[in-house]
Amino acid sequence: MAVSMLTRHGDRAPERGYPLDPYAEYEWLGGYGALSPKGVRELYLSGLIKSQRYASLLSPTCLIGPCTFDLNKIYVQSSSVPRCIASATSFLEAFLPIQWPQELIVVPPASEDEILAFGKPCPNYDSVMRMGPDLNSPEFKEVIDFESEEGQHLLDYLRERTGLNLTTSMEMLLLLDTISVQLDNGFELPQWAESVYDQYLTPLSNVAIKIWGDSEYIKIRSGALLKNIIDRLDNFTNGISEQNIVFYSAHDMNILGLLYLLDMKHIITGSPAYGAVFAMELHENGEVDDDLEVKIVYYTHYGDENPIEVSIPNCEAPCPFKTFKDSVESKLTLNYEQACLE
Repeated sequence: MAVSMLTRHGDRAPERGYPLDPYAEYEWLGGYGALSPKGVRELYLSGLIKSQRYASLLSPTCLIGPCTFDLNKIYVQSSSVPRCIASATSFLEAFLPIQWPQELIVVPPASEDEILAFGKPCPNYDSVMRMGPDLNSPEFKEVIDFESEEGQHLLDYLRERTGLNLTTSMEMLLLLDTISVQLDNGFELPQWAESVYDQYLTPLSNVAIKIWGDSEYIKIRSGALLKNIIDRLDNFTNGISEQNIVFYSAHDMNILGLLYLLDMKHIITGSPAYGAVFAMELHENGEVDDDLEVKIVYYTHYGDENPIEVSIPNCEAPCPFKTFKDSVESKLTLNYEQACLE
C-alpha cells in the first residue's frame, strides 16, 4: 500500500584526518567525507533489493513486463551533505524503472533542515551538537575516568600521538572514525593505536553514540522526522497526496535516533551500517478493521535481503496505523524552534 524508507549513505572517506596521521598524504577520491565508489555500488544494490520488495508499489506492470511509473507517486529528500545526495542518486538509479530528473531529490539547506542534515540552530542544545556528550559523564567513567591519573595519562598519550587537543567526545568520535574508515580500506592500524583502539577508543565511541542517541537534542530532531514520516503516509492514505513511496537519504544518527525514540534500540549495537534502512510499511489486512496495518522493518546493511520485522511497543501485531500514531503522539516534535528553547 505504502512505504517510507530512511537510509544511511554508503561507504565513504573519513570525515577528516589528524595532524600526525601516518596516512595524511593519501588522496581520498572526492575528498574527505565523500561517497566512495564502493558506496555507490552499495546503494545501487540496496535500490535493486528494495525495488523487488516494493515492486507492486512502483507499478503493477513491473511484475509482468516493462515498467511504467508516475514520478508523482514518490517523494525523495536528502541531507545536503554530498555523500547523502550521491547515495540517493545511486539508490534511485536501481530502484526506479524509468529515467528520472535530478530535481526529484529535494535537498533543503542544512540551516533550514529540521529532520536530516544537522545544521539548523537549536539554541539550548547547540553545544551538544558541536562537542558531543560531556567526557566526564558517568557513562564514560564506566570505560575510563578522564579525571583520574589513568584518564589523564590516556589523554596525554593520545594528544602526543595524534596532535589533536581531544577536549571533547566529538573529537574522539572523529578520530575513531578516521582510523576505522582507514581500516575498512585496507590500511594497517597505526602502531600508536594498537594499545588503545579496542580497549578505549571503540568503547568510548559506543558510549558517546548511546548518550547522543538518547539525548534531548536527538529526540527533538527524531520527533520532527517521525512526524514528517507519519504526515506523508497520512496524506497518502487520506487521498491528499499520490505519494505512496517516501525515501530519505541521511546519516547513521538519523536512524539511530528513530530507533531510540521508538524504544527499538535493542535491535542494534553501535552505529547503523552503511546502507542500513529503517522502513515503515502500510499494508491492507482483513484483521484490521477500518484501518491499515503498520509494520516497521529494519535492513541491517545495504545488501540485506531479509530485513528484521521489529515488534512495535504498545501495539501488538497486526498493529493498526491509528493505534501506532496514538502511541507515539507524545514523542512527535510539533514545533522545532519552540522545542529547542524549552
